[in-house]
Amino acid sequence: MNGKTSSPSLYLSQSYQDAWDDYTYTDDPAIVMALTESDVKKGMRKPIIWDDYQSAVGHLTEVERFELYKRAKNAYAVIATGEERQYANLLLVKGVVLPEEEKN
Repeated sequence: MNGKTSSPSLYLSQSYQDAWDDYTYTDDPAIVMALTESDVKKGMRKPIIWDDYQSAVGHLTEVERFELYKRAKNAYAVIATGEERQYANLLLVKGVVLPEEEKN
């Protein structure tokens, strides 16, 4: 990936065991903040970094800015990489991701 980064730091907000106690199924394993209306009006296009994310995880879900903040508050872990590109925040959802053929 391009961009200025530094060594990641890790913050764990609950015990290691808790991470394994509540597996859930998810259709949205990777979440990014949708462009704000004002950025769209300015002509901003989809951030290039999302292509990097999408090639790594296969599917990105966009959520509104304050929804992303709300979800981040309840994160199990936060990794600060020092990435400086706009819209580079990425939430990875722990859980089980079913292959398409297994979804009902």
